[in-house]
Amino acid sequence: MKLDRSTVLIGIALTVIFLSALYIRYQDAGYVHYYLGQFDDARPHLQKKADSGEALAHYLLGMDILRFSPDPRYGEAGKWFLEGARRGSVDAAAMFIQVKYFELSAGSKNPKKQFCDLYFKILARSSLLGSLAGASNAGEAYEHSNCSEPNIEKSAKYYGIAQSIDRRMGSKIDHLVRKYGYRREASQRIVNWDNAPNSKQQFLTWFFDRIKDLGLIK
Repeated sequence: MKLDRSTVLIGIALTVIFLSALYIRYQDAGYVHYYLGQFDDARPHLQKKADSGEALAHYLLGMDILRFSPDPRYGEAGKWFLEGARRGSVDAAAMFIQVKYFELSAGSKNPKKQFCDLYFKILARSSLLGSLAGASNAGEAYEHSNCSEPNIEKSAKYYGIAQSIDRRMGSKIDHLVRKYGYRREASQRIVNWDNAPNSKQQFLTWFFDRIKDLGLIK
C-alpha cells in the first residue's frame, strides 16, 4: 500500500514526539521516581543530577537522608542543602538552617538567641519567596521549638503561606484549629509581602553572609 506524503509526515511527527517524551522521562527519571515515592530508584538518578549541578537534586538528596536514616545525619544532610543553596535553591537554604537548628537542639538544648533570631529570619524570608520548606518549618517552629515560646497566630500565618504553595498543608491549620481552638479565618489575613526579598539571588547573598558571620560555615 502506498502512503501519501501527509500520512508519512504525521507518522514521523508522532515518532519524534514519542522519542522526545521518552528522552524527557529519562532526563527527569530521578524526579519522577522521587515524587512517586520510588526512592531507591530515584537515588542513583538524583546523584547524577547533583553531580551535574542541579540544585533540586541536592535538595532532594538532603531530604532523603533526613527521611530514611535510622540515626540523625544532620551534618551530611546539611552538606547537600548547603550545596543546593549555592546552586540557587531557596528551599535548600531553609532546610540548611533547619538542620542546624536540629543539631543545636539535640539533647533538649536551647540554641543561643543570636542563632534563633537568624533562624526565624531565614525561614520567614524564604517563605515570602515561595519556599514551602521555609513556610512549613516556620509554622512548626512558632508552634513549638527551643527558640521561641509558642505563638499560634504566627504559626497559622506561616502554615497559611505554606497552604498557598501546597494545598495539602491546609491540614496543618486544621491541626491548630483542633488542638488550640484557633479561628481558621484568622489565618487568611493578608501577609505583608512588602518584607519579601527582591529576588532569590538577593536572599541567597544575604543568607550566605549571615550564616558565615555566625560561624555556621567557613
